[in-house]
Amino acid sequence: MIKKGICIVLFLSVSFFTYAFNDSLIHHLLQRIDYLQVHHESYFPTGLFPSYRQYSTKDHPLKNDDNIFFTGLTGLTLQQLRPYLQKEDQIICDSIFQRIKKVAPKFKNAKGRNTYNFWRTDKAKIFPNGGWLNLFDRSFALADDFDDTAIMMMVLNESDSIVDNVHQIMQDFTNNKENPARTTLSAYKGIEAYSTWFGKKMVVELDACTICNTLLMVQSYHLGWTKADSASLEFLVQMIEKKDHITHPEIMSVYYKTTPAILYHLSRLMGVKQIDGLEKYKAQLISDAINANNKTNDLLEKILLRSSLLRWGVSLPDEKLFSENIINETEQNNFIFFIANLACILPKSFAFTLFNSGLTRFYFYSPAFNDVLLLEYLVLQKRFGAALIQNNGSVK
Repeated sequence: MIKKGICIVLFLSVSFFTYAFNDSLIHHLLQRIDYLQVHHESYFPTGLFPSYRQYSTKDHPLKNDDNIFFTGLTGLTLQQLRPYLQKEDQIICDSIFQRIKKVAPKFKNAKGRNTYNFWRTDKAKIFPNGGWLNLFDRSFALADDFDDTAIMMMVLNESDSIVDNVHQIMQDFTNNKENPARTTLSAYKGIEAYSTWFGKKMVVELDACTICNTLLMVQSYHLGWTKADSASLEFLVQMIEKKDHITHPEIMSVYYKTTPAILYHLSRLMGVKQIDGLEKYKAQLISDAINANNKTNDLLEKILLRSSLLRWGVSLPDEKLFSENIINETEQNNFIFFIANLACILPKSFAFTLFNSGLTRFYFYSPAFNDVLLLEYLVLQKRFGAALIQNNGSVK
């Protein structure tokens, strides 16, 4: 009994210092994220978090890319974490939100519709110093997309009426017989789930992560589910049943392409409000995430997977993830969270032949987003980790 008491005291002492360290690191990360939003190259408008694109392979140089995607995701993550932060850190978050709100109109649909584009809609120049890519500037062919629209609805705290209107617009852009998805596996071609794009001329692409973000908006705003919502859930359920997120992640999520990214999006969706169709696979998803964590050596992938597991009620044993230079290591990790494929805006007659060629593929990276992923893990660890230990009486 005495030995048990000593162990508990030692554990609580270690936990105290761990969480004190985490609080300090959380504060420094928020200060760094705040700094990156304000102090950066003049190319990026105020309020945007810098991000960079790399053509085709990592042998090509990084180039500035002023998209709203990483800014929206960074803001969304901070918004979800804000209630669990200390007062001074909440103030930093509020300043970040205000800057995002000011820059957001530059990416809103040019004709006034409440949808958002990956790139700016207030200028024609998409690819500065982009060589042959500048040919796309002439027509600005990239349509608004579900990912950025759903994310910005939540980040901007848009009204129920605006989000409901956007949700209704989304019903017209699904996989269907008239405009079928051709890049997905055959088992999913009959599922009338949401497409990735709003444009009628764009190819229809089914992406598990984009679908998760869309349903996240639906759940966050407590919207009534539509036929397309249910079909999109069915897409996710079948994917999990067949384990295609493990065997074919690059097909199930054409813009994120990895198992850790898909699991991360599923955990975030499931963490907002329970969805029975997904809950019954929770044990399988936990096992999938643990296996994926054991297979990767990438710091950011481990952070994604550990955050997912914490949302599902599992705290893995500590690994030596953090060093004294963890913020630098996180930012300098050229972590590819999102991959674009410009074949999607080409004429359908030959777009599909280029999808898997790599010739129209771009890799995107954002130091601030890397920071916010680390921040998220630390906050979730602080929020859920202690509770898991107390509930089980031992360290998992």
